[in-house]
Amino acid sequence: SGYGPLIYLNPLTLTLIITLNPHPKIKDCLRDKEAVWKRWNRLLRAKECEKDKTKMWCPSYRCESVLSYDGKNCRIQCPSCEKSLCFYCKTPWHEGSTCRENKRKRLYTEHKTRRKQKGGSAG
Repeated sequence: SGYGPLIYLNPLTLTLIITLNPHPKIKDCLRDKEAVWKRWNRLLRAKECEKDKTKMWCPSYRCESVLSYDGKNCRIQCPSCEKSLCFYCKTPWHEGSTCRENKRKRLYTEHKTRRKQKGGSAG
């Protein structure tokens, strides 16, 4: 669409652009103010996680909370969805497994799933 940079503007500025600029493509991009506000907040949180390595997105489906690591316990609980998570792996908590073991199990499961989808034997 060519209007990508507009997502970096705050909601008030976006409202002014919608009001003052009659160009239909800009109005179409920014018509839903609630969606623009949500996107703006999501971008701010993403930037926060990008800059601060003690923060992460909750990996749970449809949960967009930013979680903080206290530097002590890699097991954290999301206050929004209440799931236990591993800060190091950025995955659900893996009780009784190291992060390395958890990654190995996830990769194996993904590999098995891909092979099944292709119609091959999972081994």
